[in-house]
Amino acid sequence: MRTLGLQNSDQQNDLARWAAESVVVQQLETLDLSMGTLTDEGAEPLLKLTHLKALDLHHHYLSDEMAQRLREALPDVRVDLGGKQEPDRYDGELSYYTAISE
Repeated sequence: MRTLGLQNSDQQNDLARWAAESVVVQQLETLDLSMGTLTDEGAEPLLKLTHLKALDLHHHYLSDEMAQRLREALPDVRVDLGGKQEPDRYDGELSYYTAISE
């Protein structure tokens, strides 16, 4: 199985955009972008990864609408959308956290 894991990053949106455009990812069966700070912005480019067998996005900050769009756009891909997170609000700012941090 050809798998790539780019996990637990606070730059998950950037990694997702890169992955969606990467020639390397076009050769994969499984892409794991779990445990990071993925939001709708980063998930948008993933909608075209229909060639995958599995896409792991657990521990994410996706809206219910984006989760549904992913399920509909990738019907033949096992998409793990478990562990939906809600951002914290501090002084009017939203904060997103990786699954594992200091």
